[in-house]
Amino acid sequence: MITLKQHPDNVFVCDMRVGKQKVPVWWHPKKNAELQNRVEDLGVFFTPELRDRFELSREQADDILLHLKAGTVSEKNQSKYFKVKKFVQESLFSEMDISDTPNTFEINFPPGSDTWGNNTVCCGATNSGKTWHCKERCLRNLQGPKKDRRKFLWFSSEFDSDATLKEIKKDKYNEWFSGCEISDQAVKDSDHDTSEDFFKYEIEMKWEHAPPGTCAIFDDPVDAAEGLQIPIRNLINRALRVSRHKRTCVCFILHRIRSGAWSVQGSNSAKYFTLFPRSQKGKCVQFLNQDMGLTLGESRRMVADFGATGRAMSVQLFAPNCLIGPKLIRLI
Repeated sequence: MITLKQHPDNVFVCDMRVGKQKVPVWWHPKKNAELQNRVEDLGVFFTPELRDRFELSREQADDILLHLKAGTVSEKNQSKYFKVKKFVQESLFSEMDISDTPNTFEINFPPGSDTWGNNTVCCGATNSGKTWHCKERCLRNLQGPKKDRRKFLWFSSEFDSDATLKEIKKDKYNEWFSGCEISDQAVKDSDHDTSEDFFKYEIEMKWEHAPPGTCAIFDDPVDAAEGLQIPIRNLINRALRVSRHKRTCVCFILHRIRSGAWSVQGSNSAKYFTLFPRSQKGKCVQFLNQDMGLTLGESRRMVADFGATGRAMSVQLFAPNCLIGPKLIRLI
């Protein structure tokens, strides 16, 4: 179950941003009424989507809501009443929806500047928000307590020109943030004679000598200079396998969920698979259905619900399996 209440058996899921404060969101392994989240108004559940799901007329929905608030049974709509009641009760255990508040859910780096930061694969179409999403997570770390700030290495074929990175490239972050353009033109303009040398000195050595806590972001490495693609892919796969032992982490950004050799290791080693349901609905549905084991109907509902409440949807692949968006968390 999802809860905001402390318990020694809880497992941390993410943070909820409430103003300037971060409130931890927890998963508890058993249903516990004392830990259950409360809602002030059950009416928040009675959306057009709920009416469609249970085939309710507006009159039936109003009648069922009235009886749920009163703690009585609707004789007129008894069958549908119990189905809706079960859905509402299960939702209070299995999800948190804060769409009616200014608060947001955040996946942040763990406390400490040298701790393992968890691996992430971020997949979406052009202009879906992939780079912005990853940059914002890095910025939250750098704008937080100094003792928790970690090093970031950003590799991209558009590093020098991507306006999304303007904020994080400011001088005040130079101690923690650095990057490298990995385009064909960057290799040609460098002091290195070959792409092999460029890879060795500009990418591999920086990563191999990175201190614990470092996060390397590979932004669309598929678009890197031709001579860099295979060595970068091998480096990413190796980094994903050993990152936990070195206390380093990798975030790499791809256009396609199924990117062959680029995505296989990520599927096995990443904690988060971040998708963008507004830009690739069909592919997101397919991933939840085929990779996470949800039914086709459940997958479609998940994508619709998360797409309606935010751009990004992070699938947590480690237990507890759940979906995390800026306004919605749901166990799967």
